[in-house]
Amino acid sequence: KVDVNTSSIQKINRAVRSQVDNAVLIQLTDSFMNPVYSQKSKLRFVVDPKLSSSFTSGLFEDYENGSYVGYYVANQTGNYEVCILYQDQKLDPCPFEVQAYD
Repeated sequence: KVDVNTSSIQKINRAVRSQVDNAVLIQLTDSFMNPVYSQKSKLRFVVDPKLSSSFTSGLFEDYENGSYVGYYVANQTGNYEVCILYQDQKLDPCPFEVQAYD
């Protein structure tokens, strides 16, 4: 069972290109810090509603070692406040800010 207190976002690029695929690395673990697999369908992006129309959430890939990569596109330049949820529970850090540039 995934423990959101021990799971986290491992790698975030704070400055990204707009209109291209960008990635976030996530590590899901149980309460004993063991990796948890096969959970990609339970992960999702949430972005500040003011910018949600210019943010496209993509798919999550399961690396089958407890690591997942989530893809997104910031369609316009600007600052985005983003969270990743596991079954509606926030993973730290939440929110994280991403600045999209041309």
